[in-house]
Amino acid sequence: MKIGCMLESFAIDLKEAVKRAASLGCEGIQAYAVSGELAPKNMTDATVKEWLDRVKSHGMVFSAICGTLSPHPTP
Repeated sequence: MKIGCMLESFAIDLKEAVKRAASLGCEGIQAYAVSGELAPKNMTDATVKEWLDRVKSHGMVFSAICGTLSPHPTP
């Protein structure tokens, strides 16, 4: 069984949360992608590649992405 964690549960910068998850031995991460840094509207091809490279360089994968299917007001 692979162990993963949600990045936002660390309550720190997401890039630092990736490092923290790796240091705890997590093999997968889950991220909140409705608003904030990882929201689709804030991502470009370059930032997608950057995030994938960052996660892979720590030996992990994105195991889940949190989204919403209901109308959601944007801040």
